[in-house]
Amino acid sequence: IRQDRVGGVVLLAANANFLNGTDTPRQVAELTNSLQALAMGGGIEVPLFVAVEHEGDGYPYTQIRGGTTPLPNALAAGATWDVANARDMGQITGLELAAMGVNLLLGPDVDVLANPQPGTQGDMGSRTFGGDPAWVGQMGRAYIEGVHGGSGGRVATVAKHCPGHGGADRLPGEEVATVDKSLAELKQVELVPFIAVTGGEAGDDDAVTDAIMSSHIRYRDYQGEIRQFTAPVSVDAEGLQALLALYEFAGWRTNGLIVSDSLGLPAVRKTFDPTLSSFPHRRIAKEAFLAGNDLLLLTDFALDDSWGDQLGNMRDTIAFFRSEYRANPAFAARVDEAVTKILRLKLRLYPEFALEASTVHPAAALQVCGLGMEVTQRIANEALTLLYP
Repeated sequence: IRQDRVGGVVLLAANANFLNGTDTPRQVAELTNSLQALAMGGGIEVPLFVAVEHEGDGYPYTQIRGGTTPLPNALAAGATWDVANARDMGQITGLELAAMGVNLLLGPDVDVLANPQPGTQGDMGSRTFGGDPAWVGQMGRAYIEGVHGGSGGRVATVAKHCPGHGGADRLPGEEVATVDKSLAELKQVELVPFIAVTGGEAGDDDAVTDAIMSSHIRYRDYQGEIRQFTAPVSVDAEGLQALLALYEFAGWRTNGLIVSDSLGLPAVRKTFDPTLSSFPHRRIAKEAFLAGNDLLLLTDFALDDSWGDQLGNMRDTIAFFRSEYRANPAFAARVDEAVTKILRLKLRLYPEFALEASTVHPAAALQVCGLGMEVTQRIANEALTLLYP
């Protein structure tokens, strides 16, 4: 943080950043305070993004499980057909994350489960609000409104995975997934919730997401011609820019951030080297950035799980970007554009860039977290569904 002046971190249980137990909210609060102190005292002197996945339903898509309210998954909320339940889930999430000093929620998932494939590689399972695009959009907006309200505006949301995982034949965590749909077809289903949560026809700021996450999925018929091999849209400048150029996103994109999914997922590794014998980390990061991602998630950022290799790749990528910034005016202009949007969002979270503004009270975090069981029980009851015939 001090030497390389990074602007944000991601907390992962798998990396032992914290241990899930009764005291976890205090642990996380103390950790985020320490990280912010490093940034504000001799580092970049700008508060860090502290990001986390918190989708509900426990492992594996909820990182901080100990001491927090065990919320249901998005599909359970969708099955209640009541946007108030999504709003309440978001409110609890925002309240608890803010109390622990987490300010960037990698969610909600607003993919459309248009074609459920239980037990197959491409199935999103219960991570989505449902299979009706308009309904997913309504639930996503309510959830985002809840996060912003519950956190007092201290937690930003990243709606994912644009332009939509629902029709993919496999998950990016396994292989390079493909969707055989044109942009026009995506606008009828997959993109509907993203248009809703980035503004759509309604202008309620609290229900508008701060960022969207680009997906590591190939859209083979995306631009009107079937091609056997295409790059995932997250690292495809032509594809991602075509998406961001849609008039539905134009107003939101002025300030809205585009965040990459993990740039170390197998979908990315196999795109850049199908043999998995190399990991061209500089090229991966640069192509993702130039494609239109403003914020890059450098998790699992090596060929294997070696933390030493990952850290080395991260630091080398930062140095590479710094060198490119100095040598390449076009690259520098793209960096300035992205950093301006990042700073605008951080100023919404922290109107004053001071250590006192970006830290929390660990004891209070322990008291605030885990009190939402009444909402969980209500959603569980209302989500009971009779399948007939």
